Amino acid sequence: MIAAQGMRGLSLRAVAERAGISLGSLNYQIGDRAALVEAVIADGCETLAAWHDGWLARLAGVALDEPAVLASIILAYLEDAAAQQPHLAISLAELLVWAGQQPGGVAGFAPVVAEHDRFWTAALGDHPDGARLAAAIGGYCRDEIVFTLALRHLPEYRLLRDATVARLAAGFAPTGPFRDDALFDRLVAAAAGPAAGVSAAPELATEKRAAIAGWAADVIEAQGVAALTHRAVAAVGKVSASTIVHHFGPKDELLRAGLEAQYRRMTGAFAAAADHHRDVDAARSGRVVLWLTHIVALEAVRDPTFIPYAIDMRRRRSENVRAMISRAISGGPDLDRAAIQAAVIAALGVVLDDDALGRDGWARSAAFQQRIALRQR
Repeated sequence: MIAAQGMRGLSLRAVAERAGISLGSLNYQIGDRAALVEAVIADGCETLAAWHDGWLARLAGVALDEPAVLASIILAYLEDAAAQQPHLAISLAELLVWAGQQPGGVAGFAPVVAEHDRFWTAALGDHPDGARLAAAIGGYCRDEIVFTLALRHLPEYRLLRDATVARLAAGFAPTGPFRDDALFDRLVAAAAGPAAGVSAAPELATEKRAAIAGWAADVIEAQGVAALTHRAVAAVGKVSASTIVHHFGPKDELLRAGLEAQYRRMTGAFAAAADHHRDVDAARSGRVVLWLTHIVALEAVRDPTFIPYAIDMRRRRSENVRAMISRAISGGPDLDRAAIQAAVIAALGVVLDDDALGRDGWARSAAFQQRIALRQR
């Protein structure tokens, strides 16, 4: 149910009906909703560990110190997760985002994070730089998997992913495909093709339309994209639903306006951080957009009409975060665009993991990027 509907669809009554048992029986056997989520996490972790053990057996005797071999393994791992374990991958991604949005995180999610760490650490046990790469690859895969699930049918996306994985496997060295930044940028532009027009948000010329866009952003941030309706936005603004319909007719126009308002908040917070060192505001805005990008990608897995939004949000998230992370990894040799993109994705995976556990993922991400810079010197 989580894979099909997200966390919003998870209620004890709905689960009881799906299982064909009474609500009282479910309460007796499992407990409340929190206990149900804990049981789902534990079951997912057990399934994940068994799948990882199969991969470790497959990798026995394979030397992963050759970057091209390691890159092939990372790509095969992502594709196998999307093709063979889609419900597990989707539900764990949903739970990861949900845990990160809870005040203080969810301690019960720790075994899932630890299992990912166990797998990549064991897989890279004989690699001379295994400890550092395990953390980077684990973070990369955590962020990348939702896009593999949603976009792997697009050749341009797969080419971009191949280029970034090549840099990741080589410790961010400029090796593998698309070492020319101009070529990489053209590929990014080509990959954004299906999102043409999405970035062109509706005109917010009037004060009322701007306010409604902000209310839509509030709904998306608090409840997710699937919860966005004219009635939900009206409830936030304490106006009638007909007022929202009057200013924003079709739902997709309201969605574009809400996403644009959310991006404006993020870019405004980043600019303020640069001018006034208000890093807390930037970190919060960055987290919101990180979660939101994952939420939209997960919706795109279930509903292809969200694919253009997922592509557009991934591109714009990268553009905004890349400058901040580029500063963190400055001081070493120049990294090409694909290497910086790999570092961005790996760092954001660290943020997702740590936020899910209630740790300061944004600060740990910065420290992670500094370790990359030190390694590159």
